[in-house]
Amino acid sequence: MGCDQPEKVYSEGARVGTVQKLSLKGDYEYRKTYEGILLQNGALGAWEFSISPMDQVTAQAAQSAADNQTPVKLHYKQYKGTAPEGAPTFQTEYRVYKVEVLTTK
Repeated sequence: MGCDQPEKVYSEGARVGTVQKLSLKGDYEYRKTYEGILLQNGALGAWEFSISPMDQVTAQAAQSAADNQTPVKLHYKQYKGTAPEGAPTFQTEYRVYKVEVLTTK
């Protein structure tokens, strides 16, 4: 373990775009996480994000947005440090906790 720092929130924010893909990934069933790609407008391109497997409401909202190609704002927290042993294996530092569907006027 040594000098690894415990995992903590480094930043918070939101990104706007269209969810291109969302899938459940991981080596072991209890460590799987939802991993997705948000297509952002302009030069920002694709952004990879994760969703906790415990947050089914957010995962379902992201999947619905992907299925319907609905524009969304994804609210996230960026984590730095080492996750506790046995925790889910997130593929990115960016963990989405809220999906806000955007409506066009």
